[in-house]
Amino acid sequence: PQQGWFWSEGLFSSCLRIPMTNRNSASNRRLERLLEASRLLNSTLEVTELTEIVLHLVQDEVPVDRCTLYVLDRRQNLLRSFVAQGVDKSEITVPVGQGLAGAVDATGKCIDATDVYEDERFHSEYDNLFHYNTRDVYSIPVFNRTGSLIGVLQLLNPLCAFDSADREFLTDVCTYFGVALHNAWLYHELKRSETAKDGLEEIPERQEQPETRPP
Repeated sequence: PQQGWFWSEGLFSSCLRIPMTNRNSASNRRLERLLEASRLLNSTLEVTELTEIVLHLVQDEVPVDRCTLYVLDRRQNLLRSFVAQGVDKSEITVPVGQGLAGAVDATGKCIDATDVYEDERFHSEYDNLFHYNTRDVYSIPVFNRTGSLIGVLQLLNPLCAFDSADREFLTDVCTYFGVALHNAWLYHELKRSETAKDGLEEIPERQEQPETRPP
């Protein structure tokens, strides 16, 4: 490294592009990680646990500073941050069609904003609110099994530029996650409808019971 640069060994190893002779082994390793992700994502129907699995997998394979997962709220026409690292318990909401995440939702396409302050779609108020300096954002749509967009995954400030293999890996991860999230949503909707049905069935039973009075 040139004199005057700060260059950690971990950062160097994560950004160093592997020689062609070793790319097959790296590709095989990522394939194994995707298979592992598929197995883990199919092991739970809890949305929070699904999200933690995905973010852990992404940050293990693609070094980034922070991740934000937005889930589409169709009733309010908003993207809501289900998980946003570095903002404590605060929720970030983005109207569909606005901001980088909203633009991904509107187009269904990835956006690679390498200099966000030169991109008019970027909203800087969240940087001011959370005392953060966003430089580079890679945003990926998340689709369910029917092809409908249900969320957006944003990777903030990658430690090195993504190559085609990184982008392919991230798209694959979001594909697995979209299917798992769709299954989890269907499960929770089913449980909610069953709970509501049980409640309705209890009403006639209560009405049929004779009124008892103290002797």
